[in-house]
Amino acid sequence: MGKKPETEQTDELSADARFVRRAADVLNASMSGLPPSVTARLNSIRESAVASADADLQRASISSEPAMGSAVLARRNHSLPTDVVDRLDDIRARAMQRAAQRSQRGHGLLTGWRERLDGLSFGVPAGAFASICVLVTTLAVFNLPASEEPLPVALAEDVLLLASVDDIELYENLEFYQWRAENCL
Repeated sequence: MGKKPETEQTDELSADARFVRRAADVLNASMSGLPPSVTARLNSIRESAVASADADLQRASISSEPAMGSAVLARRNHSLPTDVVDRLDDIRARAMQRAAQRSQRGHGLLTGWRERLDGLSFGVPAGAFASICVLVTTLAVFNLPASEEPLPVALAEDVLLLASVDDIELYENLEFYQWRAENCL
């Protein structure tokens, strides 16, 4: 017998099988970006998991518990296509690897906060705060007056009088000259 066209095969699949097939297609597309070393490592993990599952199947069929053996055999009879199983195994292995990395990062009170804050971006607010701090520090350290204010006129005259030694006699009698100017004499 020849192979049926794909549309007829799809029609014969159950809703669950169609869902699994679509999920497998999405997962296959997402796996294309992984480096070959990661893909090889995931394949070796998958093979060891399949070998472990086969060993469990053999133990279950020999087991004295018929319910466990029949459940494993029922799963085996309704197995998914191998490419779907492979992709699901790869995804499971990656999830386990991420969980192991998270547990290695550290434990304690800050772990929960770190996980909550991982998704937030503080780059722009932190940069703005740092810029403002640098600006305030610069202004505080290098605050130079814009221009020197001129001395008041009265103070300037007093400074000039004190600076000239020759005209001291004139200013000794300053009160007299002021009295004279007030009385218009």
